[in-house]
Amino acid sequence: MSLPSRITQVELAQPSLDTVLRLCFIADSRSLHTARWLRFFSERGHSVALVSSHPPQYGLQVDSYYPLSTRSRAPATRIVKNVLEVRKAIRDFRPDVLHAHYINEFGWLGALSGFHPFVLTAWGSDIYQAPFQSPLAGVLSPWAVRRADYVTADSDDQVERLRTMGAGVDSSVMVTWGVDLAKFTGRTGSVWREKHGIDGCRFVVLSPREWTPNSNIDLIIKSFAIARSERPEMLLVLKYWKERTPLLVQEKIAVQIASLGIKDSTLIIDEEPEDILPEMFAAADVTISVCSSDGTPVSLLEAMASGSAVVVSDLPSLAEWVEEGVSGFLVGTSDAEQIASRLTRVSDDSSLRRRLGEQARRVIERKADRTENFERVENAYQRLVCSGSSGRRHAL
Repeated sequence: MSLPSRITQVELAQPSLDTVLRLCFIADSRSLHTARWLRFFSERGHSVALVSSHPPQYGLQVDSYYPLSTRSRAPATRIVKNVLEVRKAIRDFRPDVLHAHYINEFGWLGALSGFHPFVLTAWGSDIYQAPFQSPLAGVLSPWAVRRADYVTADSDDQVERLRTMGAGVDSSVMVTWGVDLAKFTGRTGSVWREKHGIDGCRFVVLSPREWTPNSNIDLIIKSFAIARSERPEMLLVLKYWKERTPLLVQEKIAVQIASLGIKDSTLIIDEEPEDILPEMFAAADVTISVCSSDGTPVSLLEAMASGSAVVVSDLPSLAEWVEEGVSGFLVGTSDAEQIASRLTRVSDDSSLRRRLGEQARRVIERKADRTENFERVENAYQRLVCSGSSGRRHAL
């Protein structure tokens, strides 16, 4: 099966030069990040279309939804089928801009569609892991990056990685997912604690990451058990997505918790509704995330905005946000004793905990206001459209 010829804006329609755009996104609708991104531009008055393997979620309303097939009859032809589906969506919706979120596979589909202007956003593992784990990603991901007219990522380290993959210096920028500062302000967490029956004197250690191998949940549990042996008031809160977590993983975590004798000091919660997250992070004395590979997780930004002290992996992307001992702590991903010592240190020193939280909040106010970051992307969309040429690269 051969792919149709390249589509350009000129073939479809000359784009409008006013402020209202037709934006077509290829993205995973199951991600809250996708819903937030699309919702922002829809609320700004732009016409938004979503191309995804699942319908819009999290209450997201879009002008048009185009489904992607998750399988095909002939072996190894699903990608080709998806490209044809993307191209049909483009012809039906007639966008001004095509924007793919996550390089593989959505970025591949956007690049293979041949449409311009084409914007590409990296999410982290599609840079740090996929190109080295999959021969196909090793070829198609750099190719998709080179095909994009504009590329964004949520840390400077990722942007540098994208440039080694072929992104232009003037057309690759750091744009964070950001935080809705109005929502993550003035919360105490008391409502959330009461909902879950958590006594006010408990020291809450929150782990907000999904239970995947990369998240090192077993290390967090082991570290907590060490700290809790000296500080019995500690409570570990493990948040996960039950529907996406294999039963075998759930059972393994349960066995580890029981074997370490911390069952009575562990609370396991399912994915929380979006409007509950500000209270949840405000309820956390410490938020911990020790992934082996990471970009800039929104959970970290929201925890920092809430004034929670943070303990995170000493990775380049995270070091851009967390200054050791000033706005949080950076730790390795193999030393449970080191992580435990950070937990006990923050637990023992309320003034330190307060200083870390206050400084973390200032970092977010300075760098991670969602509206400011998304407005930069909106301006980039406008410039790409108004340039009137395909493939040219522009700075924000």
